[in-house]
Amino acid sequence: SIASGEKRRLTMPPAGYYGDFSPAFSPDGRTLGFVRRAGFVTGELYLLSLANDLRQVGEPRPLTEENLQVDQLAW
Repeated sequence: SIASGEKRRLTMPPAGYYGDFSPAFSPDGRTLGFVRRAGFVTGELYLLSLANDLRQVGEPRPLTEENLQVDQLAW
């Protein structure tokens, strides 16, 4: 929150992943795209639906299914 400074975790990678990186909000602010790293340079693109208050709606869903060499995404 810009107003309160509150921070909220939106994603949590499962065991065996390096982490979630390079978040990017969709132009309408309803989806968060990010890279879930499976290796040092490989990962998958994921999308997470968001409510109006930016709370998570459901679980992140993969956009890609094979580990790729990706750094970030752009809308």
